[in-house]
Amino acid sequence: MGLRSVGQIKDTTVVQLKEPSDGRNFVNNDGTPMTITLHGPYSARYKTVKRKADREIAEAARGMDESAITEIIEQHTRETLLACIEDWSLTLDADPKAKQIPFSQETAAAVFLEFPWLVEQVERAFSKIANFLEVRPTG
Repeated sequence: MGLRSVGQIKDTTVVQLKEPSDGRNFVNNDGTPMTITLHGPYSARYKTVKRKADREIAEAARGMDESAITEIIEQHTRETLLACIEDWSLTLDADPKAKQIPFSQETAAAVFLEFPWLVEQVERAFSKIANFLEVRPTG
């Protein structure tokens, strides 16, 4: 088995959202899975956003105390994660008449604020390298 057997890097992965208390998959009212399409750490989108955030952090950090720098880093980390979301399929309410909400950066920021456990799921998916590799057939 060589390094090339791992597979090619892919830009995005689809994250299946799970109920935090029991791990069951969330589904929309129409029966489709609740998902978030996420750009990974090898994608051009991530690299562009990360470079910009790193520059802004470095500029802001000059002359600041450690707690202020930590706050800036946390803010840019959230913004970078949000910028890596391409799309989603999710419904906020259990009401059978509730519709899926359209994706936008502003809506995503509000959803992440309301459901902080969702951020953890997305961060976990982002940090798992296997999510951003094409599986190569064996044999």
